[in-house]
Parts: sequence; structure tokens; C-alpha cells
Amino acid sequence: MLDHANCVCHRSDPVATRRLWVAIVLIASFAFTEAAIGLWSHSLALVAEAGHMVSDAFSLGLVLFASWLARRPASSQASFGYRRIEILAALGNGLVLVGIALSIATEAIERLQTSPNDILSLPMLITAAIGLGINSLIVFLLHNHTHNDLNLRGAVLHLVADAVSSIGVILAAIAVSLWHWNWADGAISLLVALLMIVAALPLIRQSLHILLEKPPLHLNVSAIEARLQQFDGVVRVEQLRVWSIAFGARRDRGSSDRKSAGWGRARSTAAANSSGDR
Repeated sequence: MLDHANCVCHRSDPVATRRLWVAIVLIASFAFTEAAIGLWSHSLALVAEAGHMVSDAFSLGLVLFASWLARRPASSQASFGYRRIEILAALGNGLVLVGIALSIATEAIERLQTSPNDILSLPMLITAAIGLGINSLIVFLLHNHTHNDLNLRGAVLHLVADAVSSIGVILAAIAVSLWHWNWADGAISLLVALLMIVAALPLIRQSLHILLEKPPLHLNVSAIEARLQQFDGVVRVEQLRVWSIAFGARRDRGSSDRKSAGWGRARSTAAANSSGDR
């Protein structure tokens, strides 16, 4: 088994941390304003977007907490460290996103089946446009930090879905203003809920793939086993297992039958080459 010292260490990113705090403050402060305007303007789509923004703030806070916890050093009780906390947080983000989407969809279907109240389209339009600007800015600030952080990627997915939601609310406000299509509010809400579920499913799938300790998709376990068998002193490789500790950090473990001569060389060389992809 590869030594813990060989694994990719998790390092904090002070720039990303500062940007996360800015994002949380912006989103949380705007969400309550948006909810109040949504209730006043009788816009379900706007209230749904406000609820989604509250979940965004929670998700970003969870990213900060999970990242802090993941930096704790490994111990005898947690020999792999705490990197999996981030994967659990990412899975939680995905499940929360699906839950919010189902709640919005249920409310939207009920709204479509009843006669909607008169909707004030102008405040709905202005508020949604501001929300789109805020979400787009935060996605721009955080996007470059998501490549090797599945947890942060999940939170940014929340923001992308929220930006799409804002676009939907803007379209619904235009439809209500120009053609008095009050039903567009519920229809757009339903469409946004479906988009949120579509955005959450890949995140959930990736998180479960890691938590179930499946091999990383870009690695060929059979090829790794064949390569290990080419080393001097290795007769055969048995029960080779390759898995991810977290997104961007992989481990491989296996046992092999060795000739007594050259066993140490085969073990160290095989381990070094099997971890070369990291």
C-alpha cells in the first residue's frame, strides 16, 4: 500500500477562501430581499429563486467548513486524513439541490392548476436581473478554483442553476408584462426545477463513485496490473484495488507473490510506478 506521505496533500487557497466569504455575504443579504419582493409581487418564481439562494449560501458555508476539516492531519484513528469530508459535503449539496428542486416543482404544479394572483412584473424583472448579476459575478470569481475540488464544484453548480433560474424569472416577467401570461411564472418555476435536478445528478454520481471506492474513470486497472507484473521479482498480482480518497487524490493497493530475492526492489518500484499518475 502506498504510504500516506505519498498522497496528494490538501492545501488551503487563501484567495478562494476570501472569495467564498464575499460570495456568502452577497448571496445571503440579497436572498432575503428577493424573498420579500417575491411575496409582495406574488411571484412564485422569485420566491423559489430566493430559497435557492439561501441554499447557495448554506452550500458555500459548508464548503468552507469541509475544507477546514479536510486540512486536519492524518492520525492513527484516521490514517487517510479527512479528505472524504469534502466528498460527503458535495453529496449533501447535490441531494439538497434535488430536494429544493422537487419542492419548487410541487409548488409550481399547484400554481399551474389554480388561478394565479396578479403578478407585479416590473419589480419581478428588476430583482431577477440583479440576482442574475450577483450569481454570474460569483461564478466568475470561483470557477477557476473548482477544477480539483468536487465540493466547491457542487456549490458552484448551485450558483449556475440559480443564474439559469434568474434568466427564467426574467423571461416570465416579460411574458407577464407584455401578454399577461401569469401562468408563465409557474411554468418557468417548473422548468428551473428540472434544470436544477439535471445539474445535481452528475455531482451526486461523482460523489457516490468516490464513496463506493470505485476506480477512477481515467485509469485502466487491468493495464496497471499488467504493468506491475512486468517488474522483476513479481510472480503475479492479486486483488489489485484502485480507488480515490477524494477528487484529485488516488490510492492503489494490492498484494503480489514475490520471489524471495529482490522482493524489496519489486515492492518499492511497483509502488512508485503505480502512483505515477497522481
